[in-house]
Amino acid sequence: MFILDANAENATSSFSLKHLIHFCELNNCNFDYIIFGKEGNDALAKLPDEIVEILQGNNKNEQDRLARYLQMFVELSKEQG
Repeated sequence: MFILDANAENATSSFSLKHLIHFCELNNCNFDYIIFGKEGNDALAKLPDEIVEILQGNNKNEQDRLARYLQMFVELSKEQG
């Protein structure tokens, strides 16, 4: 059984790596989510951070521009495939 350390809970100390991994396993959460605040999405993990920021951000113009670039990539891939 995993017991939270009151000091870690109050942010006056931190978990060891071993305890942090165990915490993630018990709570069925991704280590990246705990450490970096990123969802455990394998597809997103393969993308550069700048692209993920655009996808998760609120800038509609950047998202539209990225969607157009990706659509061009898909079309070019089909032509070459």
